[in-house]
Amino acid sequence: MKEICLLALLSIFQIYTASVALSQETKNGIRAKAPIRHQKYFRTEKELFGYNPKFTPGTVNFDLKNRPYIIAAKDKPLIQTMDENNQWITLDFGKDIKRKYPQWNGYIRTDQFGSSRITFDKDGDAYYYAATGRSNLNKALLLYSKDNCRNWQVYDLPYVEFGRLEVKDTFNLKENPPAILFYEIRNRSKGEFRLITLEKTADGKLKLSSPILITNDSLLCPLHSGDGNFCVSHGDNIFIVWATNKDDGKKGVRHFAAAYNRKTKSLSAPSYIGRSNAYIKNIDNHCLPVITVDSKGYLHVVLGTHHHPSSYAKSLKPDDITAWTTPEEFGVPKKRERGEGSYTYPSINCDLNDNINVVSRWAGYSYYFCLVYNMRSAATGKWLPQHTLVQPFRNMYGCWYHRVSIDRKGRLFVYYINFLNQLDKKSLETYNRKWPEDKVNLNPKKSGDWDYHIKPHSPAILMQSTRKSPWFLAVTPDFTDGIIKE
Repeated sequence: MKEICLLALLSIFQIYTASVALSQETKNGIRAKAPIRHQKYFRTEKELFGYNPKFTPGTVNFDLKNRPYIIAAKDKPLIQTMDENNQWITLDFGKDIKRKYPQWNGYIRTDQFGSSRITFDKDGDAYYYAATGRSNLNKALLLYSKDNCRNWQVYDLPYVEFGRLEVKDTFNLKENPPAILFYEIRNRSKGEFRLITLEKTADGKLKLSSPILITNDSLLCPLHSGDGNFCVSHGDNIFIVWATNKDDGKKGVRHFAAAYNRKTKSLSAPSYIGRSNAYIKNIDNHCLPVITVDSKGYLHVVLGTHHHPSSYAKSLKPDDITAWTTPEEFGVPKKRERGEGSYTYPSINCDLNDNINVVSRWAGYSYYFCLVYNMRSAATGKWLPQHTLVQPFRNMYGCWYHRVSIDRKGRLFVYYINFLNQLDKKSLETYNRKWPEDKVNLNPKKSGDWDYHIKPHSPAILMQSTRKSPWFLAVTPDFTDGIIKE
């Protein structure tokens, strides 16, 4: 009886605490749900809904207990997470870099062109690709933690920039540590795309493989939006996708896949998946594919595109890249070849029910650069109607730098930050009053000129608890409710 009373009191306290947190982080405790429509001029989540979470919104990563980990600040080595009392705390991983390299000047890139992903493996160990290549170290680093990001081992990486750490999705990384892919932006004309595998040793450390050349004709570009996986580990295989920079004289960009086996240390021949941007004849480095794997081992790929319809392909056999379905377009059809945009920067995630979830930028609505969500139902094999997540207050150029995460319970989290350019005079004046430190040019030669002083602002996180529920702006109770109790 005493235990029942204590549990009841605890439940009441948790409900009260969540209610207080909600009222503190939103206007009048009312949750805002998508579609989020920004209003003139730069009235976004905070002004419209009182969105003021106790954490700094960023890309969300989850450990085995489903606790969140978010890089806390731009270009600083800080992680936000929750302690055992579900209070937000900040962890500094820079101290471990300093311990190995006392001369380090502290610079690390964690913004949209840097690294904000922390991957947890089956044992709960954490991995982080530290983008320190432009610091005085002139090298990138791999960080490895066995105690939930409190302390890190630091390993040198052979490339300065850019690297991509495999991200935890639902069905990858069941057996092995994440893979790392590298491409040298300074040698992007060569198109060299390389893989490094990781192996745990008996003394609690990591062994890094020598770089493995996947292809020498890849489109190379840092992926600042979407941030889906270029590779997935499943069983002993790592499945890698890329777009080629070779022009075969036809329209569009060709996409390929290969498989690397960790045990035999062998790389398969490239396999052709399909072609995107097939409406125009050019090699466009926006057109980067993303890949996921489902519970049965089937591979799913969204072919990268730039202002053209998105295309989707699925492997014909599990754990096999040799044959694919004919790529099918999905989403809202493009109405006009000129004067209207379409899809760019897809993410991809497979949920617990094998549904394929894609978040992209879409400019098909009078050239408003919206953030949209599409889902392919595993039950029917069909794409459901598109949902708009966020819409800017004006058309012309916009980007959300979105990054999508899926937690251990299958909930989706979309981090985004608003970036608009080609602003008219009224928008520039309002921008300058709101963010004077950016020092935008208030007198461009003509309205709609690009201004390189403009920066992204107003970060936020949307989350969806089930595929049938609405998308809400995420606040602290959404994270505490997701923590797995022992």
